[in-house]
Amino acid sequence: MWAAAWIKRHIACLEDDKPFSTRDFLRYGSRGAIDQTLWRLVKKGEIVRVARGLFIRKGAEKPTIKEVAEAKAKAFGRTIIAAGEEVAKKLGLIEAENISETVYAVNGRSSSFRCGEQVIKLQGTSPRKMGLRDDDVGEVIRALWHKGKAECRPEILKDATQFLNRRERQELRDSEYLMPYWMQNLFLFFRKESPRLKKPAKNKYRFG
Repeated sequence: MWAAAWIKRHIACLEDDKPFSTRDFLRYGSRGAIDQTLWRLVKKGEIVRVARGLFIRKGAEKPTIKEVAEAKAKAFGRTIIAAGEEVAKKLGLIEAENISETVYAVNGRSSSFRCGEQVIKLQGTSPRKMGLRDDDVGEVIRALWHKGKAECRPEILKDATQFLNRRERQELRDSEYLMPYWMQNLFLFFRKESPRLKKPAKNKYRFG
């Protein structure tokens, strides 16, 4: 009884209409009591189930796939970023074979769940890749990394970077230390002048 009252109060005090998780209510009672209360609220139409263990309040706007994935990851103390596979699809580097599946990179173990007709995969990713920012520059690096050494050619890099502006291209060069060695070598093709190949200028005014 007390668990149900605290859960309803918690939901009523939420400041936004973002998805919330079953795990948000573990402080209020046993898992069985919490699941039963949430099930009753769904049945009454006071909350809506969007995925296993995730809900939104009645009247809230339907969350995006990314918002659902973020809420699921957050419930387990994790964070997500765009997976290299998804970015490679967006950039046209690989074909999107399964449009009913969305993949996100996550710090931790891999898992998957269903949201309506969509399958969301949280793919366990190395700290090095997770350390890349979740912006256009970080996405390009992750997409090429996913493509792999064997398939990454200069023309592939050109396709991946064609939408970057001058500042982003400079950020990309500044991020080379985060790339595997084979990718660093690939970027040499796009340098106007490589420090490794640059020779010291001759001094025509030198005496002696």
